Amino acid sequence: MMRHIILLIFLFSLSFVTAQNGINLLKEAENGEAWAQNGMGNAYLGGHGVEINYTKAFFWYEKAAKQDHAPGQYGLGLCYEQGKGVQRSPAKAFFWYKKAAENHLARAQREVGKVYYTGQGCEKSKENAIYWLRKSCEQGDDEACNFLNQIKD
Repeated sequence: MMRHIILLIFLFSLSFVTAQNGINLLKEAENGEAWAQNGMGNAYLGGHGVEINYTKAFFWYEKAAKQDHAPGQYGLGLCYEQGKGVQRSPAKAFFWYKKAAENHLARAQREVGKVYYTGQGCEKSKENAIYWLRKSCEQGDDEACNFLNQIKD
């Protein structure tokens, strides 16, 4: 019986801490902190501590992206690529992925490489695909390394 009470207290305290962290994250996001805005985008995109809301995810990613925050730029690209919270646009997805890639975000470099390879969102270029995939692979992105090995001559 005592173990059940302790477990319930522990679970209650976890939910309080999570809620408190969410409130602090929202306050930081509202105060213009790009990392927190990106965090709010992640929360709404994945339903972490809040209900999934793609429109709100897009809203927060856009705020972070416009502050040159690479993860926010990547999140915005993802929203455009998948049409989450916004009209699907491969060209706009590529634009934001490339911004994040230029800011050295490995997963964005991978996506830019893939887009160059397929030509869905930009002009197809195997040379540019290899360039960006190599940059991502050099940062340890295994998915980029695997894709690079598949497309090389």
